[in-house]
Amino acid sequence: MKILNIFLITIYMSIKTFICLEIKSTYKRLNYDLNDYSWLISSIKLENMDIYTCLKKCQTNYYCAYVQLNSTNCNMFNEYAIKSLLPSSKTIIYKKIERILHMDNCIKENVFLSLNNNSCVECPYNFIKYSKFPYACYSKSNDNMKFATAKLYCISQGGFLLRPKSEIERNLLTEVYELFQTNRVWVDSAIEKTNEEYKWNDGTKVGGFKTGKPSNDKGLLCEKILALNEGYFSDVSERETMKFVCQFN
Repeated sequence: MKILNIFLITIYMSIKTFICLEIKSTYKRLNYDLNDYSWLISSIKLENMDIYTCLKKCQTNYYCAYVQLNSTNCNMFNEYAIKSLLPSSKTIIYKKIERILHMDNCIKENVFLSLNNNSCVECPYNFIKYSKFPYACYSKSNDNMKFATAKLYCISQGGFLLRPKSEIERNLLTEVYELFQTNRVWVDSAIEKTNEEYKWNDGTKVGGFKTGKPSNDKGLLCEKILALNEGYFSDVSERETMKFVCQFN
């Protein structure tokens, strides 16, 4: 019996050591607190869940960049939460080191790893996958359209208007479609009143604005749609026409 107990303890310690090493190689422990929950993308109750399970959840969510654990929840935040980090001697934040998801079975040229269902999906006709962000497909239209018309067109093609939620996506699209100077494309986010926050379709807040943007806090709502240009978002008038990119993921 004593030998069995020693054996079980050895196995337990080995597993614990392995888990600690895996966490250390995947996350960086920071003495910070995070109290701006506007960048929260997911919150899971800690019932029957340990730190390792919580961090594994973040690892399978591409947009999860930081993890905060409190007494009740495992809170996941996106990359824009970095501006809300506050030094703390009592609180630990876990920062994800690498944001690459394994996609060994999605290596074909026009097959991508869907972040919605974590499976390989083929791009629709006329949509292209790019290696710098192999989790979606894109199709650019060279026609100039108003926001509402462009949005309906993308839906008719089986996709949706552009939703670049990370800096990697914004930079990729800016490079591929040469979105410099006056060359802009519509983005699928709009507001209806002043001081309203721009959000994506899943309710998460939009981050990545140009300095001084958005400009919807001046008492007048003249520009309520977003456009991507030079790697950042700006709010523009819905009366404008511009080229656009459809996305599929």
